[in-house]
Amino acid sequence: MNSQGALGNLTDLPALDRRRSLTDAVHDLLRDAIVNGVLGPGTRLPEVTIACQLDVSATPVREALRRLGEAGLVETVPHRGASVVSCSPTDLANLYEIHEVLEGHAVRSATVRLASLPAAERASSLATLATAADSLDAVVGQPDQREFNRLDLLLHRKINALSGNDLLTDEIEQIHRRIQSARIRFEVHLPDRPARSQEQHRALLTLMERGNAAGAMTLAREHIHAVRDVVISLLRASEYGHP
Repeated sequence: MNSQGALGNLTDLPALDRRRSLTDAVHDLLRDAIVNGVLGPGTRLPEVTIACQLDVSATPVREALRRLGEAGLVETVPHRGASVVSCSPTDLANLYEIHEVLEGHAVRSATVRLASLPAAERASSLATLATAADSLDAVVGQPDQREFNRLDLLLHRKINALSGNDLLTDEIEQIHRRIQSARIRFEVHLPDRPARSQEQHRALLTLMERGNAAGAMTLAREHIHAVRDVVISLLRASEYGHP
């Protein structure tokens, strides 16, 4: 992860996909670098430097930074330019509050919709969720939590998609990216989280299979709230020099 203020060498990132719109390609490259912690909070994002390193003109970089600003991942200060947003404990608490409400609603809607599906389609959907949960079992004990986090996100996306509400799932995705960019540096401090999360995943899928929409929504919110409390406490500690 880059230290605050230092952009570093963007050529170390995956190659830019030039088959796509350059604006989209630059946007996705920078977005993923921010969300994955490669570009940490406070990292300066000088337009000309980025354009030179990626061998593109300034126009797609400018538009990509504008879109990242709209998504809440980048902030632009007059006379200083763009930088990766630094998230305070209060900001993060607010993001988690929104995430908790939205994902709880998505899980409730998914459970209700799941119960209304024809038997064969319902069984197929449940099997897909079970397979996604099974894949997490193999990585629960790994010291490096990145693969668990990736598979965890895939499971949640599959659950949320069952809600049938694309606008809702898009909003959840935006909020999750902002949270992830703030919390990724603390994953090493959460060694017990994968096992606890997996227990909750299994319980959540059981509630969904039984059609218990209220119970599934409550557990989904508790699942997010538990991680929120730990991450915010670590963020507060890091501000006082005790990460």
